[in-house]
Amino acid sequence: MTPGAREAKMRLGPVFADGELRRIYERALNVIETVGLDVENANARDKLGKAPGFKLKGDRVVIERAAVAEAFGARNERCGVNFPCSPPEDWDVSNLSLGAGTHAHHVVRCGEDAPQAITTDDVIEGIRLVRALAGENVVGSVIGAPQDVPEPLRPAHIQMLSCIHAGRATYAPVMNPEQFETNLRMRNAMGIEPSASCHLPSPLRLAGNEFDLSLQFAGRIKHVGVANMPQLGVTAPASVPGLLIQSTAEMLGALCAMGVLMPGVEVDFSIGAHGTDFRTGGMVYGSPGALLVEAGLFHLRGWLLGGWGGRRFMRTQAKLPGMQSAADKAAGGMLGALLGCHSFSGAGYLSLDEVWSPEQMLLDVEVRDFVAQAAGDFSRDEDAFDVSVIEECAPKNEYMSSEETLKRFREFAWAGRLFRYDMLGSWEADGRPLERARLTEIVRELVSRELPPPLDDDRARKVMDIYEDVKSAIG
Repeated sequence: MTPGAREAKMRLGPVFADGELRRIYERALNVIETVGLDVENANARDKLGKAPGFKLKGDRVVIERAAVAEAFGARNERCGVNFPCSPPEDWDVSNLSLGAGTHAHHVVRCGEDAPQAITTDDVIEGIRLVRALAGENVVGSVIGAPQDVPEPLRPAHIQMLSCIHAGRATYAPVMNPEQFETNLRMRNAMGIEPSASCHLPSPLRLAGNEFDLSLQFAGRIKHVGVANMPQLGVTAPASVPGLLIQSTAEMLGALCAMGVLMPGVEVDFSIGAHGTDFRTGGMVYGSPGALLVEAGLFHLRGWLLGGWGGRRFMRTQAKLPGMQSAADKAAGGMLGALLGCHSFSGAGYLSLDEVWSPEQMLLDVEVRDFVAQAAGDFSRDEDAFDVSVIEECAPKNEYMSSEETLKRFREFAWAGRLFRYDMLGSWEADGRPLERARLTEIVRELVSRELPPPLDDDRARKVMDIYEDVKSAIG
């Protein structure tokens, strides 16, 4: 919690009017009913074609809007969501959280100026840094996929590192049934219910390796979380409403179809939408255009699914910690906080999610705390409008020692780890400290802290036994 941060009252108006959100939802239902989903798995397609409310249209499956609305209603009832959802009247910005991701394949180490392939040691250090910052509302586990491990072993290695060093299971991309089986075994050793993640390709496709594996293991999992990644002007329309209509159609259609294909499995979904760098055609985070997409998606997700939480506002395409990464993340964090977002993903991430940096993670904590302070409100009580303090202090040319200043200065005083707001003379008197040297110093102190074991010996032994079995089988 940031000292002095307050419940926010300064906030941006809604991104969409309620009528516009309703149009997105209704037109998504129209898309599912007319365009439908491209279902590549022939067995799945045939099964859906025989289900009530579904109809084959070549290789596509169209779904009646009543069937989709029924599946969505059942999901909302199970999750305790009252659709359509309203944003909270007020929210507390003093407790903004940061989450670290799992996807990086490169790292910028402290004091270095070029990304290098991430190693097991880098990942363990990253986990230690996340754990050391847990008291500052930073969460996460494995921060990347070690490149010093053979690819066939990598998913098991990622899961092992997360369990042993962070005390929790994580998402580890699996490519075949053997890797999926290992993931289930490790989750069972951790006492976690068996589940799967399923990222679906766009546009409007019920396909992909994770989809096929989820179907194959449907009898052994309790839950599957479905997500998508449509991209503005590349795999989806080049307007924010059009992009969100397609994304909503993809996920509502998947919810309904996978409920038929996986009876007894709880299917839930998120909604994705991504900006584009039109010079390269690549996906982009942190740009002004990407923030526009993120703002629209944030409002739609809250209205549709409830939970006005974690989003990708604090992200960047910068390859190194520095000017762009700080500007992108500060601008995005402030936008998100004023819209009502209370948690941000991608702590320490650069270049979308290709690169992780311990220095950037510390910068992100500083930016988060800055945003929490700046997004709070100032006093509006009756005493704040009282002119008696002016009558008392103006003739003396001095307000610093007044009771009012002593009472209120904490609203405006904020001292982070890194950012300074003093004058040149003070900085010179302190020996002209360099920010990056301070970053490195803090990182090293945090990762060297003594931390309690995150996992009990029995579960750790079970996880390591599974990992060694897999390692031996791969050779």
